[in-house]
Amino acid sequence: ILDQIKNKLLNFILGLKESDITSEDLDNRTFEPKVVRNIFNVNIYGDNNIVAGGENVRQEVNPVYEDDLDSLVNHLREFDISDDDLRELKDAISSEPNTRDGEFGPKVRAWLGGMISKAASDTWKVGLETAPKVLTDALNSFHGV
Repeated sequence: ILDQIKNKLLNFILGLKESDITSEDLDNRTFEPKVVRNIFNVNIYGDNNIVAGGENVRQEVNPVYEDDLDSLVNHLREFDISDDDLRELKDAISSEPNTRDGEFGPKVRAWLGGMISKAASDTWKVGLETAPKVLTDALNSFHGV
């Protein structure tokens, strides 16, 4: 823990130096507060943590929880996947063992292929470039990968 604190402090001081902010600037408060706020970053690791702060923050929240089929279905429903397709996915997941190695079973892979084909033929409202990432990210989150 002490090493992490030392490293954070060192990175902060080096960031100040790169931004040409001296200790005199800090004492006299002759610096742009936004610059200093953006130098210091806090990373929180673990499942489903949501924290944002500072300037120009980009945040992504993944609403799919591990082994929670309802959260997976609700998330995919936001991408206008039909109820029939979602039912087919539920059946595929239920009939195959839960995977933790990033590999999907043959039924889930077949479902993925069908959805990507729908994206390619414009029968699904998600573009071909986006479809694989949306689907695999959601399924990976469901499987805890």
